[in-house]
Amino acid sequence: MNNFKRLTARSLKNGTAYLAGVKENEQDVESKYPNTLRCILDCFERLAVYEEAVPEMYEALKKALQFINNGRKFGYIQMPDADCGDTALETPNIIRRALAKAEGLEDKA
Repeated sequence: MNNFKRLTARSLKNGTAYLAGVKENEQDVESKYPNTLRCILDCFERLAVYEEAVPEMYEALKKALQFINNGRKFGYIQMPDADCGDTALETPNIIRRALAKAEGLEDKA
């Protein structure tokens, strides 16, 4: 996740989220529709929050998968029988898929 290229950055002046790929002098957006502008700015903010969380979530998932794998390896975690329908059986694969998606973000950097 070291090569994760963010789409947003934060202003040093006021912490406002903005598009990182847009030059500073091109950040202004004008419209006769103030609600549209507010929604755009809210989207930038929401995207920035998500992007800020990605590295921590990625590391947490890696550690969770390692915890599960170690627990199974050393006998502390016993997975349910495959035919019992317990959703715990899906957890390692769900984590692996989420990690693969996050790693795919690096490819788009």
